[in-house]
Amino acid sequence: MGYSYGPSIVKDGMVMCLDAANRKSFVSGSDTWFDLTGNNNTGSLQNGPVFSSQNGGSLTFDGVDDYVIIGKSPYQLPTIGTNDVTINVWSIF
Repeated sequence: MGYSYGPSIVKDGMVMCLDAANRKSFVSGSDTWFDLTGNNNTGSLQNGPVFSSQNGGSLTFDGVDDYVIIGKSPYQLPTIGTNDVTINVWSIF
């Protein structure tokens, strides 16, 4: 499909993959966070989250008003439907 992940990631049934450390997904200074699966569940960064190169690359949110709108329509992921969903977010404090 043209995207790449770490060697141990399970891709079967994946509908969205956003990776701030992958330049195909995010470029520092951009407001767009691209979905690597090809399902177009692209994120739009709101109120200035910034890229941090620490820990391989991540986005830093201010804890006040920074957020991401994800999906084809704001605040929803219509391709997920009503099936079981796993969402992983790593946060380093």
